[in-house]
Amino acid sequence: FAHHPSAISATLRGIRERYPRRRIWALFEPRYNTRRRRIFQDQLPGAFEAADRIILAHVYQPERIPPEERLSPEAVAEALTSLGNKASVMPPDEMVQEIRNEAAGGDIICMMSNGPFGGLVEKLVSCLQSGK
Repeated sequence: FAHHPSAISATLRGIRERYPRRRIWALFEPRYNTRRRRIFQDQLPGAFEAADRIILAHVYQPERIPPEERLSPEAVAEALTSLGNKASVMPPDEMVQEIRNEAAGGDIICMMSNGPFGGLVEKLVSCLQSGK
């Protein structure tokens, strides 16, 4: 669900504790009302600390949030990169291709959203099963 930076952090730390030697991918869609706003923008980079690769989606329905109040996934990705993380922003279809091209056996992929995430789960499963 990833509704708060502390929930993101706890989820990823739990995965890291369970799978300490595996690479963790954190895929995050700012969809929940407070996630689409800048309310926790400064706390989000630290929330992804336990992940090895972070991919953020663009804000869901950005037109519903005034620009001055809207979360900037790009700024979060820049902050993550400045902390030494590999982070980027892209739509779900590009995430599928990124994972297809870069993921390895044993990687953990954690998808965080409170919605269908652009059909990411189904698209990723289909891509990995077909090899395309």
